[in-house]
Amino acid sequence: MNIKKIAAVVAGLSLCMCLASCGDTDSAVDPSSMEFNFDFDSSNRVDESSTGDASSTVDADSSSREEYDPNGDVRLFDGLKSQYEGNYKLTGTVSVKGGDSYPVVFEVKGGLRYASATVSGMMTERFITAEGDLYIINHATTTYEKYNSSELGNTILKSPQYDPFFSATGKFVKASVENGVIIEEYALDFEGLEGSVIYSFNENTRNILSVEIKSDDMDSELVSDIVVSAADDKDFEMPDISGYTRNN
Repeated sequence: MNIKKIAAVVAGLSLCMCLASCGDTDSAVDPSSMEFNFDFDSSNRVDESSTGDASSTVDADSSSREEYDPNGDVRLFDGLKSQYEGNYKLTGTVSVKGGDSYPVVFEVKGGLRYASATVSGMMTERFITAEGDLYIINHATTTYEKYNSSELGNTILKSPQYDPFFSATGKFVKASVENGVIIEEYALDFEGLEGSVIYSFNENTRNILSVEIKSDDMDSELVSDIVVSAADDKDFEMPDISGYTRNN
C-alpha cells in the first residue's frame, strides 16, 4: 500500500475496521474481504449505572452544579478533553448506517494506538506501535498486514479512526440544551474535510452520552454503550502472530 492509498483510506475516516463492508449479522462475513477501512460517525454513551472515573467524566452529584449556559464560556468537552486526552480506553458497540451493533474498543496512550472490532464472533485488532508501525491482525483467518511508519506518515495518528474523542475536533460552533441533553457542536478538523463533531452530555450528571461526526465524506456510525477509563498498558502489547500469514 503506497502513501497515496493510505492517505485516501485515512481520509475516509473509517473507524470500524471490519464493519464498513459488513451487512446484517444474518449475512455471512468473509474476514478476508474486510477492507482497511473504518467509517466514523460515532455516538458514545457512558454507562450511567457505573460510578467512578471508569465511566464518568464528572461527579454525578448535580445538587450544587450551576445550570449549563449554551451561550456561556464553559464547555463540557473541555472537561472531557482535560481528563482523557492522550490517555483513554473507550469500549462500546458500533452500528454502521443503522445496522446491527458490534463490540469495539479504542485506546490511546501517547503515540500508541489500539482498536478492535468483533463481527459475528470474529475479531480484528489494530496496533500502532511505539515505532509508528501499523499492524492489522485478523484472528479468525490467522492473517495480518503490516505498514511501516515511513509508509504511513503522521496522518493516521491524527485520524479519528484511532482517536474518536479528540483528534478531529476543531473550533466550537454552538451549544444547546434539549430534553435533558446538553449538545455541543464543533467543526470537523481533519485533512480538509467538511463536517461537524457533535457531543451530547446528560444534563444532570454531565456524563458523555454520544459523540458524532457528520460529513458528506463518510458513512454514519453510532458508537453506544460506552465506558471510558484510563488506557491499560497491557492492551498495547502485541499478540503472538508468529504462526499467522502476512497478507501484504
